[in-house]
Amino acid sequence: MTFKIVLARRVLHFIAGLSEDEKGELRHAIASLRADPYVDNLTKFPYPAPPLVFNLYQDGPFRIIYRIKDNDTVIILNISPAPYVPPPHEWDKWRNN
Repeated sequence: MTFKIVLARRVLHFIAGLSEDEKGELRHAIASLRADPYVDNLTKFPYPAPPLVFNLYQDGPFRIIYRIKDNDTVIILNISPAPYVPPPHEWDKWRNN
């Protein structure tokens, strides 16, 4: 099953300011959400903001806040640049810099 993606207006404005390379990376992230938006605690996490519960997706240069509606639609509410986090094998070197 693939999910329908709905983009909030602020997301459309954010995307308009991206380079073509960045848009390609974002398309990859959105395709991942379209295929499986459910929390996996690897790249997708619960993001509670009472009284609502959103989800956070981060895998690459973007942090995406979204919610699942009606079991077939993902609403992307916000996208922002994500801070760089190195792969685990580089953590010691990264901490020492």
